[in-house]
Amino acid sequence: MTTKLSEEQRVVRREAARTWRAKNPDKCREYNKRGSALWRAANPTYMREYSRAYHFRKKYGLTVAQWEALFAAQGFACAACGSTTPGGRYWHTDHAGPLPCKASDVRGILCLGCNHAAGKGGIADILRLRDLVKYLEDCL
Repeated sequence: MTTKLSEEQRVVRREAARTWRAKNPDKCREYNKRGSALWRAANPTYMREYSRAYHFRKKYGLTVAQWEALFAAQGFACAACGSTTPGGRYWHTDHAGPLPCKASDVRGILCLGCNHAAGKGGIADILRLRDLVKYLEDCL
């Protein structure tokens, strides 16, 4: 049977806990880390969704809904070649400029192959990419 603590007892316990945490920051950090790891392991779906949302927000300034709307607008396919498979584990968000970028810098969603080709070329090397296409066509 548990007994209710008075407000005065709660204040004393809170202050004792605060003092202990101030004197033992390493133990607190380890305890919190272990508890967080257990919670993340027990809630993998939430963590996957949270991580995805965090990634889009931090890298591209987009919400998951905005990213999905962009992908839907391009027909759930690569914006460059039209492939319906990502070519790797996931689709790649094409952007202009360095990361992190703004939502207005996002150009489209690409498959792995097109993302690699766009990343190697870029705007500065567009003439080189045209020459490469001509070379590959001549090789056929």
